[in-house]
Amino acid sequence: MSEDLAVMGLPVLDSDGILRLLNRTLDPTCRAYFILDGLDECDVSQKEDVILHLREIQTVCPLLICLSFRDEAGKAPALYPETFARPSMISIPENNPDIAEFIQTELERRVEFGRLRVGEPTLVLEIRDALLERAQGMFLWVLLQINSLCLAKTDESIRHALADLPRDLPGTFSRILEQSAALGKEDQRRTLEFITAACHPLTTDELREALSVVPGDPDWNPALMPNDIYAALACCGSLVIVDEETLSVKLIHHSVKQFLLSGSEGVAGQTFTIQDANNAMAGIVMTYLNYCVFDTQLSNREVPQVRHGAVPMKVISSVLDSSSIQKLALRLLKYQEPSSIDVRKVLAGDGQHSKMQTTNQFYFLLYARSYWAQHLLHFPGQDAAIYRFLRRALDQNVLFVDERDDFGRTPLWLAAEGGHEAVVRLLLEKGAAIDSKDSSGRTPLSRATEGGYEAVVRLLESYGAQST
Repeated sequence: MSEDLAVMGLPVLDSDGILRLLNRTLDPTCRAYFILDGLDECDVSQKEDVILHLREIQTVCPLLICLSFRDEAGKAPALYPETFARPSMISIPENNPDIAEFIQTELERRVEFGRLRVGEPTLVLEIRDALLERAQGMFLWVLLQINSLCLAKTDESIRHALADLPRDLPGTFSRILEQSAALGKEDQRRTLEFITAACHPLTTDELREALSVVPGDPDWNPALMPNDIYAALACCGSLVIVDEETLSVKLIHHSVKQFLLSGSEGVAGQTFTIQDANNAMAGIVMTYLNYCVFDTQLSNREVPQVRHGAVPMKVISSVLDSSSIQKLALRLLKYQEPSSIDVRKVLAGDGQHSKMQTTNQFYFLLYARSYWAQHLLHFPGQDAAIYRFLRRALDQNVLFVDERDDFGRTPLWLAAEGGHEAVVRLLLEKGAAIDSKDSSGRTPLSRATEGGYEAVVRLLESYGAQST
């Protein structure tokens, strides 16, 4: 929702803003229904915040709330159901008939579309019974087991998998990563770190560019970009999906993120901390923004005749999208004299249009410009490197000093919140708006004061920052 509001240019509401909006719009005489799933996936402070606000709304109007959560040790009590008006709890039995229907439907679909192949017809019944017996009400567990079984090539391997089904979701995630690591363990780690650390889901094009970046290497090499992002994502198995409408890359479920971020308490070589993931993304963003190849200006002009061989193909490839590259590659194969190909005609639709709109597409650039501060300023101890990077990026107009994120926070706001004195000074020297407020009305000075960063407070006040 926040992404949609940001695209529309509307302010993004925080929890207090949403509460005020609901209080104004809900009719006290009407009965409202609120259904919330996955609250148990939030941390304690987030759960308490949501529950507090929902309870406040219940004091304004007859709000009927349905909270859906997994009944696991330590989960349900933390939801504090007793704080709601006239609460009641309904448990769904482990032998949920919906699970049986789900297993039946999924197996039928996989067999019909040829994704699940068996040599012995009755084996599919063995699969159904084994999944039903071990599911424990976990739809995601069932889905992932079926995905894995579809990869088995023989009846024997299917039966072996059925005899050794993981007991729970963490065990399932670990096995999937172990099996898919053969396609690139290092790529698997980087991809999962980027997806996990991203401030919003990266698109396939954004992730494709991010994966091509070598941290610390100042020269961009488009030859390092995956030619097929879907093939590149195969190293993550079925834990990563691509939204068909937005082409954004996501984890299949929030519980996968919990597993990945379990750090040293998790599975060695598969899990990491949020700081590990953020530092990896910070290195990519900082390196990417230091490239000297950005030119996103659109031009509508006559495309000059370009013969293959007159311009290095690496240069041509760096400014084309994937479909144009594949079209040009096909032409090079078909022509007996490739050097005679007029690249202009290939790009302009075989000469059907004399003019075309061209652009050097750098898909990761908008993300890097918008969220560099969140990644680089979130953790302490990086001031020297951040300072050098930031000065160069601002001098070259790659970054804008008062760029705001989805919550109205500027780089100065984030630097002050993190106590980065050198970065705050540089931003002030570059003319950053000193009293810029986020969507909740908080200023850089208020954030530095709350964080106890006295040097930053004095610096802001010396530039005229006003207390609110």
